[in-house]
Amino acid sequence: MISIIVDDCLKKRQTITNLKRKSYRKLGKLFMKSISQIMLYVEDTEKCATFWVEKIGFTLKQTILGPAETTAFVLVPQADSETAIVLLNKRAVAEYSPEVNLETPSLMFSCDDVKQTRENLTRLGVVVGDIVQIGNVLTCNFCDPEGHYFAFSESK
Repeated sequence: MISIIVDDCLKKRQTITNLKRKSYRKLGKLFMKSISQIMLYVEDTEKCATFWVEKIGFTLKQTILGPAETTAFVLVPQADSETAIVLLNKRAVAEYSPEVNLETPSLMFSCDDVKQTRENLTRLGVVVGDIVQIGNVLTCNFCDPEGHYFAFSESK
């Protein structure tokens, strides 16, 4: 066990014990079990949703009302996917929740064949990078209409 000493605002000292993960499991308190949604904050949700569906091949799972009565889109790579991407209006989220980090997360998608996927995306007019080999894994990136880059690699 690791103890961390913390000074509180009254300058009193108290010890906080860092609990191990398995301690939480013993208590039956598994806090997170999966990633259900990844939020992407964009300027034009409709334009980006069209891109993800028509160019990347995602499926529109749901259209929902976002903050400030904007339209948000829930997209999945496959109908049975556990994780969805939610496209939300960046300005509305900034106004509604100013504490939220609006930066684009670094996402790596998997595909069966990086070379073929790159060719297909290029044919559809998507801006793609060069194929790069990192260790034994081939990777490539692509850009959405707003200049956000995402990567994909072969799943083997």
